[in-house]
Amino acid sequence: MCLASRLTGVLATIFFLLTGCSSLASRSLAGDSEGMPIDSLRVIQVLAVDDAEVLTDANRFQTFIHKAFGGEVALLWDAKYESNLLQQELNAAMISEGVIRNGSIVVGRAYCCSGPQGFLTRKYAYASPDQRIVAGDYVEVRFVRSRLDEVNTISRIVHSCEWVPRDIRLGGRIPYCSWMKAEGWHEESSVVTSENHAWIKPFKH
Repeated sequence: MCLASRLTGVLATIFFLLTGCSSLASRSLAGDSEGMPIDSLRVIQVLAVDDAEVLTDANRFQTFIHKAFGGEVALLWDAKYESNLLQQELNAAMISEGVIRNGSIVVGRAYCCSGPQGFLTRKYAYASPDQRIVAGDYVEVRFVRSRLDEVNTISRIVHSCEWVPRDIRLGGRIPYCSWMKAEGWHEESSVVTSENHAWIKPFKH
């Protein structure tokens, strides 16, 4: 990677950390902010899980996120704004109130393992009441196009996954599971930046 590209990435990271601007740093329950193809499966590692009611209390939601990322969040990140956004998306989705009340909100990481990138690229997904997910699990997330009637949902807990490349000194590593190629997954580069990429599997509605 050229020096200019690295410098641009560093400056962007510093900007996000300092501003925490709602319109820039907030993340959604619908879609994938890294520019991956919409309507695709992607694996993330769970950092924290709480019942969906966490979205109705900004203070509780802030504690939830701070615990997930060890306090490494943008200085001016707006927990109330983001929790309201996620709540609105969940309410608009085609999920019954009873299911929403009993389901869970999961926040996870798609890039490993420390520093600001984990928070800046955080992923949210909804887990149905029958799914027993805990922090540390790798899960397959059904990322949907940004529309009013859908949210990202967890389709299953997966195993035999690791962060690649295996060199722990590297940042921005991605999850890879030994069964992916056999199940038709492929490695995709982001249309936004060549630095962000993932193993994905497109699906049709």
